[in-house]
Amino acid sequence: MAQAQKTIKAPEIIKAPFFNGITVQADAASVATSLLSNGETYSYEASAQADFRHKLFPVIEIGLCRCQQTYY
Repeated sequence: MAQAQKTIKAPEIIKAPFFNGITVQADAASVATSLLSNGETYSYEASAQADFRHKLFPVIEIGLCRCQQTYY
């Protein structure tokens, strides 16, 4: 009596491209707040994120704020 065994294939390794794009973001709430404060206060924020092989995601952030302080 002979029995055959099923062969199991190794999973294929799918390699992602090295560079997969950039995501750019801006904070709309801080811009709206700046417009509503009549120029007394302003702030802006933005960031950019790169995607390398779906494993490494470096982020660069930048922001600027001028807040007028009132002393009593």
